[in-house]
Amino acid sequence: MLSNSNLEASYNLRKDKVQKAIRDVYTKIGTSIDIGELAFVTELNVVMNLLWGGTIDGDDKQDKIGAEFRKVASKFVDLMGKPNISDFFSNSCQETFRLHPRPPLLVPRISSQSCMLGGYTIPKGSRVFLNTWSVYMDPLVWENPSNFNPERFLNIDNDKLWDYLGNSFEYLPFGSGRRKCPGLHLAEKMVMYVLASLLHSFDRKLPEGENVDLSETFGIVIRKTKPLIAIPSPRLSSLSMYE
Repeated sequence: MLSNSNLEASYNLRKDKVQKAIRDVYTKIGTSIDIGELAFVTELNVVMNLLWGGTIDGDDKQDKIGAEFRKVASKFVDLMGKPNISDFFSNSCQETFRLHPRPPLLVPRISSQSCMLGGYTIPKGSRVFLNTWSVYMDPLVWENPSNFNPERFLNIDNDKLWDYLGNSFEYLPFGSGRRKCPGLHLAEKMVMYVLASLLHSFDRKLPEGENVDLSETFGIVIRKTKPLIAIPSPRLSSLSMYE
């Protein structure tokens, strides 16, 4: 289906399926026909024949499988057109990873050869720690680095790749190269999805007399000194949406 030459080569197959559709309609003269269903099943037969060499010929099978497949396809198209709520939180996550990096020091590397870095000699065999926290707090790299500002990732030079893949040394939330976090892609999807789903589904408030404490405890990973405790309340209009 992605090759013009292959499509041209399948001309006779496509012509046969259209002619069959014409014959089927002719046998139903005077009866009601779902034109959309007819066109969909014809196209489905063509695609199935191209992929697997088979079709759903036969009135009973054609009506049943074609209708079910069309229902699934229609639902799929509807879902494709709907926004994913996690898409809107990509930037309340990029800034969080910058301001509160989980690994303040990336996994140590052993230098394979001696080199000069920033005027210092790094001997071969040295254990090297990359302090990403200091990079994220550097005012020469980030404007007002101690401020939480998600919009900064919307207004960044186009020549920089601000993603999670470690393509820019100013932003390495999951590391870079062969030592980057193996769970990067899963984390990228799940962190935003879980956060967006919780924010969409619930309102929340702090327990009586409590304040949000953003203080952190330094270690191999940075953790909140005090856990975030919140009291949720339903936000969606119908309780059935929580089932």
